[in-house]
Amino acid sequence: MDHRLDLWNSIHAAISNPSTLNPGEAPGCAATARPDFTPRSAPPSPEFGRDDLESPIEKVRPILVIVDDEADVLHSVRALLRMDYQVVTFQKGSDALEFLRSTPRVHVILSDQKMPGMSGVEVLRQAMTISPETTRLLFTAYADIRTVVDAINQGNVFRYLAKPFDPDFLSAVVRQAVEHHALVVEKSRLLAELLETNARLLEANRVKGAFIEVASHELNTPLTVVLGMIELWKMSQSQSPRPVERQWVARIGAAAGRLA
Repeated sequence: MDHRLDLWNSIHAAISNPSTLNPGEAPGCAATARPDFTPRSAPPSPEFGRDDLESPIEKVRPILVIVDDEADVLHSVRALLRMDYQVVTFQKGSDALEFLRSTPRVHVILSDQKMPGMSGVEVLRQAMTISPETTRLLFTAYADIRTVVDAINQGNVFRYLAKPFDPDFLSAVVRQAVEHHALVVEKSRLLAELLETNARLLEANRVKGAFIEVASHELNTPLTVVLGMIELWKMSQSQSPRPVERQWVARIGAAAGRLA
């Protein structure tokens, strides 16, 4: 009973003096801390931005084109290399060459030798013309010296593999072929920069030569006048000039002669 009486007195005192209440606070209720719903930004993760710093090219897996008329071989090679490369397979050489024409950058092309319609050597020969920077590989179950010679002379192949191939050996050869492609691309880039630098140097030499020619012409004109005036001064002297005058004129003439 005493507790309820005290509560009633508190409510009555609060109603009688509203200034003691905070806005929105119910009479008789103690002020409580209100939850803060203001959104706060989460602290940046240590991993944030790491992927953004990487070059987009570094995220792209090398493109590997496989050409073989046997579907089982294509399937096995794709299963072996698909985790590390973008493997694109074709059963016709003409389709693979069309892909080369439409794709800006293919790292490696691996072709079988014995195929209907177009041999592997012919595929690689045309691939060299279409995309010279693409590394070319040849594999076949029918190894003979003539095939190897033609592959080297016509297709400029990087490596020659025999069927059936060892999976570890094939993976190592493809990795070397990708590295070879990177070296060829870097060589081409450096050569292009060298040619561009040489062209700029030739242009700079041409401009320098033109400037020197104009400057020489503009400088020779007043020097010729000075030398001519010296000769006229000598001819106009009826009497022998004083030593000081001869000395100064000689100095002027020597200086003009050195600049001419």
